[in-house]
Amino acid sequence: MKKGDNLIFNLSVEVISNQMIASEVFKIKFFSKEIASVAKPGQFIHLKLDYEDILLRRPFSFYRAEKETFELLFQIVGKGTAFLSKLKPKEKVDVLGPLGNCFSLPNNISRILLVAGGIGIAPLRFLAEVAKKKGIESYLLYGTCSSNKIVDLADFKALTKEAFILTEDGSFGEKAMVTDLLQKFAHEVAPDYAYACGPRLMLKEVVKILISLNIKVEIALEEVLGCGLGVCHGCVCQTTKGYQTVCRDGPVFEGKSIIWE
Repeated sequence: MKKGDNLIFNLSVEVISNQMIASEVFKIKFFSKEIASVAKPGQFIHLKLDYEDILLRRPFSFYRAEKETFELLFQIVGKGTAFLSKLKPKEKVDVLGPLGNCFSLPNNISRILLVAGGIGIAPLRFLAEVAKKKGIESYLLYGTCSSNKIVDLADFKALTKEAFILTEDGSFGEKAMVTDLLQKFAHEVAPDYAYACGPRLMLKEVVKILISLNIKVEIALEEVLGCGLGVCHGCVCQTTKGYQTVCRDGPVFEGKSIIWE
């Protein structure tokens, strides 16, 4: 299937590994050279979980994709993700993707700021890896509720010029939220461009702060998706261009384009 310039595959893919890397946070790796070869940072995959009465597919951002494999990051929040956490190597899952648009990396930039809240770190890890391959420096501001939710710290330190980690309870790094330190961090980094993903309220404040500093920012919205193709209109958000679907027009948007309710 081809949608615009994007190839979309509906495949049964095999689990290579599935491991808990933080408290109730898992990293699962699948084999699929078709999907891995075309996936881009910011895009997502739609998984069909063959479990009880789960009817809708579940969307997950690409955490990493290279050669013949791709990885997803997820946190157990319900029976769907609980079922996903129990999948074993060699089991197969029906997937649809890659879906949605991706982050842009303009040719004239050399330094970017990544702002992540919780599981919103997923698409930014992929972006940091692609940016490094292009010779672009990444600076990460990453916040979680507690130290037991921090994922792949060594990996992020290797991918970025600087990774500043903080927690809401003060169990690791400074006791703060990313929005508390963003203005100071962004001023020190002076990025050409910024990217963010996390809870909606966090993103609203992140956009406000970065716009006040004249820093362009793209955000990846986290929403419950139905079809994943823009048909059901169950994930509509209001923008300066009118109502748009997160799955088809997004999930990546210019921060200034979102009309926050």
